Amino acid sequence: MLAPILALALLAAERLAIDGAPVLGVIGLNVLSVARWVFFLQGMAVFAALFGRLKTGRPARIFGYVLLGIAESQLWLGSVLGLADIWLNLRRLPRDGARPEPIEAPSGTD
Repeated sequence: MLAPILALALLAAERLAIDGAPVLGVIGLNVLSVARWVFFLQGMAVFAALFGRLKTGRPARIFGYVLLGIAESQLWLGSVLGLADIWLNLRRLPRDGARPEPIEAPSGTD
C-alpha cells in the first residue's frame, strides 16, 4: 500500500537539484510499474468477487476479463480498482481484528 506513495515521492525527488536525482526518478518509475501490476491482480480479484456475486457464466466472465485487460492498457482501471479495494474493502473481506461471524452447526449434531 505504501509502494505508490513511495514511487510518487521518488518521482518528485527527481526534480531536486542533487546529483542522484535522475536515478531516483528511474527507481520511482520502476516501483510504480511493479505496484501497478500488483494492484491490477487485486483488481482482478475484485472483479472475480463481483462475477461470483452475480453468478455469471463462463463466457461472461471471459468477456469481462478481456475487457478489463483492454481497459488496463489504456485507463489503469484494474489497478485503480485494486488500490481502492485496500481502502474501501470492496470485496467485504474481514479486516484484521474483526471477529468472523459464527458458523452454525448443522441440525441434528451436538
